[in-house]
Amino acid sequence: MLSASPAPKIRSLAFAIALATLFPTLASAQQLLGWGYNAAGQLEYPPAKGLVQVAAGDTNTFALKSDGSLIGWGAPALLPPPPLTGVVQIAVGGPNVCVLKSDGTVSGWISAEGSPVLLPPATLRDVVQIDCSGSHGAALKRDGTVAVWGDNRLGKLTPPSDLRNVVQVACGPGKTLALKSDGTIVIWGPSINTDLIPPEGLGNVTQIAVFNNNAAALKSDGTVVVWGSDLDGDMAPPAGLSGVVQIDVGENHIVALKSDGSIVNWGSNYFGQQNMPAGFDHATQVACGAEWTFAYRPPAWVAIDHLSIYAGGSATGTVTLSEPAGTDGETVAISASEGAVVVPTTVRVPAGARSATFPIRSSLFFGADRIAQISVQRDGVSTPSVRLMMKGQTASLSTNVSSFVGGSTSNPILTLSLGWLSSTDTRLSLASSDPSVALPASVTIPAGQSSLRVPVSHVPVPTDRSVSLDAAYKGERVASASVSVRAMTGRIEMASSRVDAGSSVAGKVRLDSVARSSMVVSLRSDYGSLVVPASVTVPAGAREASFVATAKETAGNRTVTLTGSVGGSPILGAVRTVAKAEVAAVEMSTFLVGCSRTAGRVRIKAASPEGGILVNLASSDPSVKVPSKVLVPAGSYSAEFEATSADVPSLATAIVTASVGNTATSDSIEVRPLAVSSLTMPSSTKGGTAVTATVTLTANVSVSRTVTLTVNDKSLATVPTSVLVPAGARSVSFSIVTKSTSSQKSLTISAKKNESNVVKTLKINP
Repeated sequence: MLSASPAPKIRSLAFAIALATLFPTLASAQQLLGWGYNAAGQLEYPPAKGLVQVAAGDTNTFALKSDGSLIGWGAPALLPPPPLTGVVQIAVGGPNVCVLKSDGTVSGWISAEGSPVLLPPATLRDVVQIDCSGSHGAALKRDGTVAVWGDNRLGKLTPPSDLRNVVQVACGPGKTLALKSDGTIVIWGPSINTDLIPPEGLGNVTQIAVFNNNAAALKSDGTVVVWGSDLDGDMAPPAGLSGVVQIDVGENHIVALKSDGSIVNWGSNYFGQQNMPAGFDHATQVACGAEWTFAYRPPAWVAIDHLSIYAGGSATGTVTLSEPAGTDGETVAISASEGAVVVPTTVRVPAGARSATFPIRSSLFFGADRIAQISVQRDGVSTPSVRLMMKGQTASLSTNVSSFVGGSTSNPILTLSLGWLSSTDTRLSLASSDPSVALPASVTIPAGQSSLRVPVSHVPVPTDRSVSLDAAYKGERVASASVSVRAMTGRIEMASSRVDAGSSVAGKVRLDSVARSSMVVSLRSDYGSLVVPASVTVPAGAREASFVATAKETAGNRTVTLTGSVGGSPILGAVRTVAKAEVAAVEMSTFLVGCSRTAGRVRIKAASPEGGILVNLASSDPSVKVPSKVLVPAGSYSAEFEATSADVPSLATAIVTASVGNTATSDSIEVRPLAVSSLTMPSSTKGGTAVTATVTLTANVSVSRTVTLTVNDKSLATVPTSVLVPAGARSVSFSIVTKSTSSQKSLTISAKKNESNVVKTLKINP
């Protein structure tokens, strides 16, 4: 450790070598190994068990026991009055000894009579690490600040005012060093001693050590940097040195502990500082005195044959004692920090043996890898643990289809896969986020198998949805997958787009997917006069079911919406009901002249449906002709038709009847004979000339009609015996060609039609 002044050197090299060779010794429990300078008996430690730390000064050595007490040896080695308990760290510098207690307080005393007493402040609290030299001490507090006490004549006590985030302190002659959390070093003390100033740019430091005017730093990469007076010129670290986990510095030598428990020495060998005896392995601490070294190892340690195993796997551990077990053998305690690892609570080492094996088993778990620290306890000392990494099992879920129709014949399969083959059966619970998709409550993947296929059952759903499928181990979800479950859809199809009141029409419920099991589809009509069954059943393995819809006699003209429900999902259809056809009236003119036309009208009680309604027509007398049917257009309440009359010789009456279904109605019409209403011509003309005459009837004729002409004296003129009134006309003209006469004559012309006779006289002048 540290010293205020150099230890006395023996100037005879031969004598020094003899001392170095004579005094390397192992403790009875083989926890300590010391070598180097032994003139003051500093290597001659008393037998003791349960040691946890060793500290060395100029001429004395101290060891901390697991019960918090101390032992010391060397010349001199004065301990405070017993009992001294609760110690967790020792620091030695020259004649000064300081101890850190578990309550965060610090005690100190001198180990050489007559030396000045440099006691730490009584108010010092919350300390986590200490160091001291021959003239002062330093304490690192929990909050990262530093407290210093002792001889301040050279101004070495007061730390920089802004010093924070310290993780270690070290004391040298006239200097105090502090290692900060950022890996840099801060030094303060009198300017006259510059040997301990760290090299410029030094960083990434994880530990520092000082003895007199030499210092060393351990870096995070496991390498070592040394600086100071180097009086013998051989303090530089060996080339290629790495893997170092702890260092300490003596007067003119340095010791490094490597991660594999081996020890490397360099520097002066004047007192045999480099002559470390062989056979001391698994060291966990080194401590340098002025010209000697101690190595410490625990009373027992543990090793395992596999540093990484799969969850559920196993390994073999070996516990090794620092010396052979006694004649009765020895039982040591074993513990593991992780609940997933099972080790025996104790291991029995046979008599005379140094080691024994024990089983390590891990329970199956899923998720992040876990680390277990496995340690052995002997003589009250919990030894450094061995790190066992357990790789957590993983699982994944996948489905052969990403979506399917609920309740259909689709056969989704869930595949549960493990990350690696398990050596034991793996039982997982399964769950679905939606009751429409069902999974078995649990499944077991047999040992040696990495996957399992699980059928998924399902029922119809009212709406599309995403369903999460989860696998859990001991209540913790380890894998998840999602599927899309679509609603069963379909439609209602009718055999005809319309149904007449009092009639029926066939319909079908048609699903878009085949039903896995028989499926009841509810039906509803939004019109009370169209009756449908409350439900139909689609058989398993089918897609459709038939039904009949019936329109009541009272049904009107209406588009009816039919609604079905498949597992809560609606399907739709429509049909139009057509009201029962009933004639309301037939309307005819009061009379009609023979051989003419007129319009009649039929009226129905309800609007005509799509496609219209045909109304039957009939006339009771041949004097009136009507079409046999007339179409009332869709949406209309009436329609016109044409009636034509015959050329009746006398007054006639006809009854026109309109009928549809079981309803009929009539209207009468009078047919009056066609007659000549007038005969026009000039009143006189000169004989030998021609004049034009016109016959006019009482109505336009639907077909050409003949009017008979007669004269009283055919010798006076040439007159046609008849004229023909063309269809669609009511009059016609004709010529009268007179003959010459010597005296005025009178020509009488008659126009006759049926019962009518119109007479006109033409005077023929000479």
